[in-house]
Amino acid sequence: MQYIHPGEIIKEEFLPAMKMSVAEFAKRIFVSRTTAYRLLNGKQDISTDMARRLGKLFGDDAALWLRLQIDYDLNKPNPELEKELKAIKTIKAVA
Repeated sequence: MQYIHPGEIIKEEFLPAMKMSVAEFAKRIFVSRTTAYRLLNGKQDISTDMARRLGKLFGDDAALWLRLQIDYDLNKPNPELEKELKAIKTIKAVA
């Protein structure tokens, strides 16, 4: 399964459905257009503050946006990290 950055979901699904420009989106959530463009192009992660802004704008839960960001982060390919993870030996918890 390929995950898409949550900002790209907003750009491709939400803004066209709402007939909202990037400038209007930025204005409504009180961020610069540069920040909005970075988010919508997957160049900026969704922080807790941004999640709260998005939740308020779209009338949903901020946690939704954080979960989407976490899912994206955990599933995007990172070959260097995967190599390092394979080298880590798991230890059993002491009871």
